[in-house]
Amino acid sequence: LGLFEVGPAAVKPPRGSVGLYHLAWQIDTIEQLADMAKSLAERRVFSAAVAAYVYGLAPVAVRQTVQRFPENQVVSIGKLVDPAVRTIVFPNVDTTYTVGRLNLAVGPLVIDVPDTGGRYYVIQLLDAYSNTFAYVGRRTTGSQAGSYALVPPRYAGPLPAGVKRIESPTNLVWLLGRTLVRSEADLPAATQVMSGYRVTALASWAAGGRQDPLVLPAFPPSPPLPIPTGRAFYDALAVALAESPPPPGENEGVDEPVAEVAVALGEDDDGLGREDDRPGQQVEHEPLPGRPGEEAQRAGHEDARISSISR
Repeated sequence: LGLFEVGPAAVKPPRGSVGLYHLAWQIDTIEQLADMAKSLAERRVFSAAVAAYVYGLAPVAVRQTVQRFPENQVVSIGKLVDPAVRTIVFPNVDTTYTVGRLNLAVGPLVIDVPDTGGRYYVIQLLDAYSNTFAYVGRRTTGSQAGSYALVPPRYAGPLPAGVKRIESPTNLVWLLGRTLVRSEADLPAATQVMSGYRVTALASWAAGGRQDPLVLPAFPPSPPLPIPTGRAFYDALAVALAESPPPPGENEGVDEPVAEVAVALGEDDDGLGREDDRPGQQVEHEPLPGRPGEEAQRAGHEDARISSISR
């Protein structure tokens, strides 16, 4: 803190110097200096809000989408997509769909898949930020039966013999499955394959338990899921980040803008909204499959190409 002159007669700063002190010679009054400081602060907060929004769009959209599914249960649809279905983004016309919202905060889960007899299928696993981190399916693991332990970040516990380990970057996992259907007459056989997709808590699985599959005969109606705007978006982002912190290496670029937006909104650094004022906890959800976002669109295009090749 120091005293300095303002006005046209003020001494100019050295070449290359920046900052409010060095801007003082360009203004006439202390009031103008205060206005300039406020303007610069608003621009900084705006830039931080933009950075937080760009990074936070994926986790907010993923969390909002998977809230429609039952937790730690896979849901399969025993019907091909037709033009009336709006649940799937860029759907395949020759695969059925399986979805799941998996929460590893309660511990590891075991994914069981049946022997598909050579039939193409894929179980895609995405983290809370819509990044695909693993595939189980004919191209990657084969078409034989298998069991895969999906474990939370940095899990160090033991696993049963014969169970393959897959570590997720986040506790929230979005499961997306596709199973090849060669024709309408082939649909019952494909549905039978889907009835072998199961997700079971590790402790229960080790004790011999297996969760019953859930296969629906058709797509339920899918209400639109608008992304929150304004303050509500940053409240939803706070919930998403608290539940699924950024993977290692990413938080350094996220913490600062998120904290700056939190301060600007009058909240503490550890959250952008109050627990009872978070819109994501007030929405009614139902178990519907859905695939918003570019990652899901790319997956749809890729699977359509793979399905065509596999026939």
